[in-house]
Amino acid sequence: MIKEISLIIPHQDDEEKLSTLLCSISNWKTVPNEIIIINTSFNTLSIPYDFESFIEHTNIKFYVIHKKNYYPGHARNIGIENANNMLLAFLDTSTHPCNNWLSDSLGIIDSNNYHIVWGRTYYQADKFLPKIFRACTYGDRPI
Repeated sequence: MIKEISLIIPHQDDEEKLSTLLCSISNWKTVPNEIIIINTSFNTLSIPYDFESFIEHTNIKFYVIHKKNYYPGHARNIGIENANNMLLAFLDTSTHPCNNWLSDSLGIIDSNNYHIVWGRTYYQADKFLPKIFRACTYGDRPI
């Protein structure tokens, strides 16, 4: 199975969501060997201690690139330019992937000789106005 994959995460002004995402990585069935965060906030970024311990223990290459006020697409492109691996994965800070998303995707790539795999996204809403917005845009089925 493929062992070298770079995970690229654009981030701006929501450390709580980023911390939740980073801390969840230790529960994944397969983890990337490189993680690149593109911090587009005007503030410095603090990385959770639990995550720092995890990357040190697993020898994951971890980089934070600071680019003030970039949009997510531009930030992803910066991550692509700085990635050391040919295979790339992308997440946003609001994304909460299941623990086997990366291993399942890599398995699909390996067994079918694919070059790309798209994931599925489900948009959650818990209040009235967000539910209306979701109904008018994405709906309540995975995309």
